[in-house]
Amino acid sequence: MENNTPKEILEALKSSNKPILCVDGRMDLDAYCSALAVYNIVKKLSGKKVNLFSSHPALTGYHLRIVKAFNIDLSEIKMGADPITLDFSPYDLQIFIDTGTIDHISQNTEFKADTDIKKVNIDHHVGNLLYGNYNYVKEYSSACSVFYEILKSENVTLDAYTAKLLLIGMLSDSSFLRNSNVHPQEFADIAELTRISGFQPYKLNEVMSASTIEDTKIRKIVYKNLVTTKGANFAYSFGAVSDYESVDLDPDFKGLPPVDVIKTIEGLDFVFFVREDKEKYNVSFRSVNLDFDIVQFATKLNGGGHKVAAAGFIPKSEVSDIQEAIQRVITLVSNS
Repeated sequence: MENNTPKEILEALKSSNKPILCVDGRMDLDAYCSALAVYNIVKKLSGKKVNLFSSHPALTGYHLRIVKAFNIDLSEIKMGADPITLDFSPYDLQIFIDTGTIDHISQNTEFKADTDIKKVNIDHHVGNLLYGNYNYVKEYSSACSVFYEILKSENVTLDAYTAKLLLIGMLSDSSFLRNSNVHPQEFADIAELTRISGFQPYKLNEVMSASTIEDTKIRKIVYKNLVTTKGANFAYSFGAVSDYESVDLDPDFKGLPPVDVIKTIEGLDFVFFVREDKEKYNVSFRSVNLDFDIVQFATKLNGGGHKVAAAGFIPKSEVSDIQEAIQRVITLVSNS
């Protein structure tokens, strides 16, 4: 299956009478900013409102600080609405953006997407299987970058606020254009969105670079449980529920990605972090050697992502505890 054209994607969005968009189950700025940008564009082009839902009850302190600092309006997003609890029958189009795997809009491992509703799939993850009736998947550093390409191709005029949303999503997901999957075009796009929005990227960097108490506690957990083996090409750490509770941190806290704390250890090919939650063990991978492809591991753990940043999970029903989950990951990466 091939991508649709930008015109076909926008026509699908405009022609819908009652569209729905569930924000991706991971919590990052690209997912939220791209969803809000879609909302604004659909309203501009057709006058229709996209019904926005998020499975997260609330943003973490880290994300909320950024949202408040830059006046990002989340009022149209119904928080705490996991897709597994939603009735999709009233809707005629489901929009996916920044969702590499179709079921990842839910926090519940039992969730399965409704097969009766047409789907638009806009994404930047290389493992995306083009699961939509309409697909536009490109290997950029962010979903906001992909959506902006669609808008540019069809000469859609942006207001300053929507341009700011796209800019923040692009900068945050690309680590300020430092990631290996940054497309050359994105440098020009950042410049143009800065011009349109009047928003200065350094302001976002200042807020994102500040460490919260919660992020400091995450680092404490990561370093306490860090495991390195002489001669191995990887290192790992983990966070059980008890680890989070020991530092008075909510086990569901999703601020600083723990795996990012150790992704720069010299001499390794990759690192991973295993985090326990209610139903599963989440496994996040990062390449240290940027030529080393870790999406191969994530796809074997019910997930996907990018060559240098990917994630999957192991259901709790399949292992006895976090140590068995870690051993499963070690066996997987050692035999690949």
